Amino acid sequence: MNIYVSPIGALGDAVRENGGGKAAAVCCSSFPVDPARLPDIPVLCLQFHDVSDEHDARAFTAQLAEEVAAFAAQHRDGDLYFCCNCGVSRSAALAAAFRRAYRCDEAAIWKNPNYSPNPLVYRLQCRALGLAPTKIGIWLRIHRNKHALRAAIRRARGKSGSSGKS
Repeated sequence: MNIYVSPIGALGDAVRENGGGKAAAVCCSSFPVDPARLPDIPVLCLQFHDVSDEHDARAFTAQLAEEVAAFAAQHRDGDLYFCCNCGVSRSAALAAAFRRAYRCDEAAIWKNPNYSPNPLVYRLQCRALGLAPTKIGIWLRIHRNKHALRAAIRRARGKSGSSGKS
């Protein structure tokens, strides 16, 4: 099984680019997703906001994490796509949790400056997959991700010749 991260709007292209074989997707959004705009693969659509406060009524919950785990277990024999509005936070957190559970390189998510995994989504999904993430473990992953972003910004400034100073 391969695990991919994609914005919802690019899901069809991502599936085609990866061969269009057996696949399933989990789509997370703050608003309803129109299934007619998605590729013809099994899709679990979840509606929750990209917030890290578990007390926020619009946040990802343990119940949603269990739904994702059950859906993924049913489709483990194909590629699995995690999608959210921009393909940056919620989907990256789910992908990191599943990569950890399936003993893949989850660091590929945390070290990528294009992602900013939602820590609440990551923690709850790990728990639903039988993993026990610690607060310090999550903090270290977030720190690694912020370091990757800062390094990417420094590289981009160096390429443009701008020091960022006035």
